[in-house]
Amino acid sequence: MEARLDALSVRIDELKKGLDQAMQQLGQMNAAPGPASPPTAANAALEDRLTKIEQQVEQLQHAPPVASSSAPAVPVAAAQMTENTADTPAVPSPVHKKPMPKHKKAKTAAQKTAKPATTPVKWVLRAATPDEAWVAKDESSSELHHVRVGDELSGIGHVTAITQTGDSWTIQGSAGTVH
Repeated sequence: MEARLDALSVRIDELKKGLDQAMQQLGQMNAAPGPASPPTAANAALEDRLTKIEQQVEQLQHAPPVASSSAPAVPVAAAQMTENTADTPAVPSPVHKKPMPKHKKAKTAAQKTAKPATTPVKWVLRAATPDEAWVAKDESSSELHHVRVGDELSGIGHVTAITQTGDSWTIQGSAGTVH
């Protein structure tokens, strides 16, 4: 429990430093001499992102300690703030596919050999928010794939929802889920 609190404290400090750097850069951009540029959609998007990060840091500072021994040391919301997964715990999340209907006809030998065998992707949920999630193809992969509701993700199909229950997140798809 103490180790988790220490890890959270370290992570909060890292997030504060990153936020301070972003604020400093924003201050430098605002103080730079030159013609004032009108607000753009890109600037508005950056402001929204900065606001979300500030809210998440605030939530982490006031979050109660994690009591479950199976919970990751860093909450998923904090892990989503960076794509560097070296300090983010890798929690394997198998893809659960819906069972095949019993009335489906069996394929003939010719139909089975016509398609090349593909290894199903076992997505690992690395981070999530209500609007988006980041997944890796397997436990050892550091390559993250950004997913939003409406996107296609091999193995789970059309992403229909990204939901949170307690401390765990789920990506629900038309053909399966990632926990």
